Amino acid sequence: EPTTGMDARAKRFLWNCILTLTRKDHKSIVITSHSMEECETLCNRLVIMVTGEFKCLGSVQHLKAK
Repeated sequence: EPTTGMDARAKRFLWNCILTLTRKDHKSIVITSHSMEECETLCNRLVIMVTGEFKCLGSVQHLKAK
């Protein structure tokens, strides 16, 4: 969880760094998070894991519809 314990300003700075890497530099990043807000902002594909097993894979919209 990359932003745990960060204030709002530091969190936004880190989010912008991650977005720059993924969108402008075309890099892939694996993030673990319990924050749907964070996932919606930073990710274009998500995996939901339960007890170490993949239960669902897809876009944010796809997973919200399930």
